[in-house]
Amino acid sequence: MNKIITSIVLVCSFALSAMAAPSVNFSDNSKTFLKERRAVDGYRTRDITQKGLMKMGSEKDASRAPVVSVSVGATDFSAMEKALVQNKYHVFDKTENILAAVNNEDGVKVDLSLVEKNPQTVAAALISSLFPVDVAKQFDFLVMDTEMDEYSDGTSDVAEYVFNFVRVLNNRVVRGKDKMSIYVSVEGVAEMVVACMSNLKVSDEYVPTSEDYMENMTALNQLISEKFNKAYSSVDNSVIEIKDIDINGVAEAYCLEEKDSTTYQPCLSYTASVILETGDTISYIFDAPYFGSSADLADGNESANDYADENDNGVRIVEVRRNMVAFELKKGGNAVVAFFNADGTRAASVRVDNARVGYNVARIDATKISRGRYTVSVEVGKNRGSKGVWLK
Repeated sequence: MNKIITSIVLVCSFALSAMAAPSVNFSDNSKTFLKERRAVDGYRTRDITQKGLMKMGSEKDASRAPVVSVSVGATDFSAMEKALVQNKYHVFDKTENILAAVNNEDGVKVDLSLVEKNPQTVAAALISSLFPVDVAKQFDFLVMDTEMDEYSDGTSDVAEYVFNFVRVLNNRVVRGKDKMSIYVSVEGVAEMVVACMSNLKVSDEYVPTSEDYMENMTALNQLISEKFNKAYSSVDNSVIEIKDIDINGVAEAYCLEEKDSTTYQPCLSYTASVILETGDTISYIFDAPYFGSSADLADGNESANDYADENDNGVRIVEVRRNMVAFELKKGGNAVVAFFNADGTRAASVRVDNARVGYNVARIDATKISRGRYTVSVEVGKNRGSKGVWLK
């Protein structure tokens, strides 16, 4: 079985003479989705195989869609917060675009008997138990991560499951950082919910969205042949030729017009397995405009299985232990690293003076705090990153 290589990155290349364009292969599911967009438009799904999960909406005109913009100001979390409070969750972090709540003892509980074979079913039960329909329909299940406890004798146990969701607007997946994570204990208790949502506004501008599936397949082929023909290893910077690209799934989406833009254009988002000449495989997402669209989208350089708890504010928490927290910064400065318990009380903290750009390690003493769910926070000036952890 081919392994997933995380240290290899696709290159957006315009010098194509040296290497041939890779072969692009569409799965039957992808072809079916593209052919039947009008029929499945009411399903919130990244892949046609999931269409039985949480059917929302109804058939609508698929020939055009509005442009969406990111507005300045706070996101309206009132409905989410009300539902969480009703379910006895304590909101411990609320900023303009982030809402986080915790309940270690008697939070919503779900059956985990199918968690390995069918995490989609568990995800549907989670979100429908936590939120009313009008909130639940704003999210679509992305992937489940399993956090492990590793012991000195080489054995390990499951510590918790993390169910990651992407945001949905107008039945379209919002590509970017708008996501939600639900942390679930091995007993099936949803102990913490962290949502990151931009303040999105639907504009009056509509753009055409081609309905011809062959045309849209052609548009993706063109994007790949023009921009993606090789990969490079971040370990030794060697260049690796791309052999094949297997398109596994597709979704109607909103994609950023260009990097750091505040405008989302209607697009098609393809999950893919990129097969290298070495035989290794990379999980990747290609964001492609509809056939005939003039939109110049940002590169979809996000792994299909990649999910970040941290908001994209220049602070990323890499690793957490009771005696250290590793983090990365885009801008240096004095950092405050802290553990917060369920009620928002600071349980341990340390100051790191002159933390540098890039990788940092903070030595902290959290060895005496009790086991349970904590939020680890790293603050540098006005920037803040946070991550939920379970301490044994």
